[in-house]
Amino acid sequence: MDRRVFCTLGLLSIAACGSDRPTGIGSTDWLFSATISGSPDLIDRSGTAYVQDGHLLSIIGSGSIGINRRAIEVKAAGVTGPGSFDVTVGINRASYGETGPSGQYWVANFEQGSGTLIVTEYSETRVVASFSFTAYTDATLTNPKTISGTCVCRVQSLATSTR
Repeated sequence: MDRRVFCTLGLLSIAACGSDRPTGIGSTDWLFSATISGSPDLIDRSGTAYVQDGHLLSIIGSGSIGINRRAIEVKAAGVTGPGSFDVTVGINRASYGETGPSGQYWVANFEQGSGTLIVTEYSETRVVASFSFTAYTDATLTNPKTISGTCVCRVQSLATSTR
């Protein structure tokens, strides 16, 4: 299976799992909103943040346009509180994927693209952040997507690996 298709499917399946809200939380308490060049805006009223090993932060938002599913993930290591994080250093990355007839996957990581994640609030239950990145479908650096957004995300899990 093509790596991009596999990554897009994985990203979309993770995003689909984060849509439940705790009892008593209104639809405006959690919000993931992004502007995507060449595509309609993505608004997800259940933005989710995952924290692994106490420092690897993944922020995910997803949505649909007709039968096409879309998702954005911004991931940064070393996050233990507010700060600015380059999404193209080490294992950090930012990605945007679309499924459907013209499904594609764009990524900004250590090989290509640029971008920043700015975390302004960080707790065990909530992350508030903004992000912007330019991502590409492959190493030829053609067909870029410029994506920027904000989120008020519920922390889904604070997992510790057992490695």
